[in-house]
Amino acid sequence: MRPAGAVSCVTRGCGYGRPPPHSHLRLSAAVTAAIPAACCRSSSASSTPPLSALQHSIRCLSQQANRWLDKLRYGAESAPSLGSWENAYEDNAMGTRKLYCKALVCASGGGRMARDWIAGCAALTSPDPSLIYTALQHNATEADVEELREHFLIRLLAREEGEKRDDGRRQHRHQQQQQGSEGVRDGLVRRSGVWTEKHASGGAAPVARAAEENSKVEREVLRDGEEADAEEGLPSAAGASTSTDQTATTVSRQEEELHNDGDDESGEQDGDNAVASISPESIREAEHLLLRRSPEVRCFMYDAMTASLFHSNADLRAVEMARRHTFWIGANVFGISFDELTLLWRLVEAELLLKKEKIKVLGQPWSE
Repeated sequence: MRPAGAVSCVTRGCGYGRPPPHSHLRLSAAVTAAIPAACCRSSSASSTPPLSALQHSIRCLSQQANRWLDKLRYGAESAPSLGSWENAYEDNAMGTRKLYCKALVCASGGGRMARDWIAGCAALTSPDPSLIYTALQHNATEADVEELREHFLIRLLAREEGEKRDDGRRQHRHQQQQQGSEGVRDGLVRRSGVWTEKHASGGAAPVARAAEENSKVEREVLRDGEEADAEEGLPSAAGASTSTDQTATTVSRQEEELHNDGDDESGEQDGDNAVASISPESIREAEHLLLRRSPEVRCFMYDAMTASLFHSNADLRAVEMARRHTFWIGANVFGISFDELTLLWRLVEAELLLKKEKIKVLGQPWSE
């Protein structure tokens, strides 16, 4: 009898050798991959949508989901998502969201549960996976919050300048329209002959006649007065009135010069006072006034408080530390008043209590 090795060699030579291990898996995978490819080749080109259309539909769906999430989080469909009003796929929005996540880690305290909350929000609202690593691994400091503050200021100032330019353009356009309508109206009046008949023939002639009669009476009175003064040896009324007018003119000029000198001095003093009044404190106060009114800053403080209380488990000491930290960030960096911060904090606490009540009523003890 032949040895087993010889039998195996013969069978391999005849084509009946043992298949290599896991060959059936590779074969099934190849067949599975070949079937959809063949189906795609057999179908018409018009039935398969292009890649750009698929990307556009995905972006539309993601924008709708973002609006739904914004309404769920902030109560309104139009809200800044991670500090940006723009589309999540734009480069400007990407930069803003990175700064927002870094600053949010610092403002929320940088705890493990707070980082989990930030990473979850980044995963739901942004297509950039680097935000998740930023939320989980970034060593945030107060410099990140200051950088976000400067970024918000630049965007707010640019927005205000754009609104002012738009208002100026609208006013200029409105004035041009008014002037154009008045010019058209005057042209129609002149063309119809109403203006010339009314003002030239009917109104201007009587007025001119009355003015001529008044001037004649004045000349006769003045002539009679001059003759009487000449008989008595007194100066004429015309000469006296002329000298009086010259004296009055000289006095008025002197008063105007003194008044102008006083205005110049007061203007210089006002300018010096204005320059002296511009100080770093006044500039900081103006920035705080602009920041505390913006929705981006309010949503940022709301997110920071929510992240700091995420799974707090009724630890009063941790809750108080989170409150003090977020209040310090809001007051010193963004200039938000204590009352406004208290309103935001009470809102977050109320939502936390509502969440616990939902867990109790709906019977989801695993959520804790």
